[in-house]
Amino acid sequence: MKRTVVCVVFLMAFACWRAQSTETARAPETSVAADEEKEAEKGPTIEDEDWRIPEDKSKFHIFVLYGQSNMAGGIKERLGGTLTEEDKTPVPHILQVRFHTKRFRDTGWFPAVHPLHVIPGRPQSFGLGLPFAKEYLKRNPGVTVGLLPCAYGGKRMDLLKAGSGLYNGVVAKCKFAQETGTIKGVLWHQGESDAFNEDRCAVYEEHLHEMIAALRKDIGEPDLPFVSGDISVKNYPKDNPVQVAKRTLPEKVKNTGWVRTDDLTFCDGNKSVHFDRESLIKMAHRYCDEIMRIISEQEKGSSK
Repeated sequence: MKRTVVCVVFLMAFACWRAQSTETARAPETSVAADEEKEAEKGPTIEDEDWRIPEDKSKFHIFVLYGQSNMAGGIKERLGGTLTEEDKTPVPHILQVRFHTKRFRDTGWFPAVHPLHVIPGRPQSFGLGLPFAKEYLKRNPGVTVGLLPCAYGGKRMDLLKAGSGLYNGVVAKCKFAQETGTIKGVLWHQGESDAFNEDRCAVYEEHLHEMIAALRKDIGEPDLPFVSGDISVKNYPKDNPVQVAKRTLPEKVKNTGWVRTDDLTFCDGNKSVHFDRESLIKMAHRYCDEIMRIISEQEKGSSK
């Protein structure tokens, strides 16, 4: 009897400790969310004219930012990733949905600023999403651009492919965005975590093609433009299967594009796989070139 009482007391004490530990573990994430929302309240909101969501869904052009750290904004602060005041100043007619990338938690649309991707305890920096949106807006006056940050630093393809938990989160985010706008394309930059592994390289192209097909089907956009960018050719040569899969994508899958990066530079010389600020801006413009090419070809095809 005495042993039973001791066991019960021990279990109750353990349960209390576990509950306290869980609450403590949750606190930083909750704090990050609260701080982020307070920060957003200081600037303009979607109630202001320059950031208002168009009533016409066709005027709200939304792009998915998917992949690894080069899409999320992987430049470390000591290597030039420090954000300027301009980076943190909202640009009229460019919005983002603020998601916590370790869990699906939307807080609605906000004027977009760097960093677009928020990972609790792992701050990101300057990324190519906003430079892309600025360039797209120049070429498409009269629309509002929406960005869906869905990139995850260090994630290999099998964690992002169709059917994975992270992929399912992207689909959920797209459906959320479709309530108010039109998904116009996907910007994909990923592969650094696969290119050094022979087994992953062998199935990379198959998984990439399957993911594109699945995403188009799952969000009801069969002709959704999808553009992929090369990873570092300094670290991974052009004949690497991951690089080949990207470069040949437009030949094998309709309404896709490819962005070259072999002339760009990195934030820590050849030691890093992360592109520097200037290169990210150039990449953003090239992504825009490809998106515009695909959209133009689609429009020409539909007019025949």
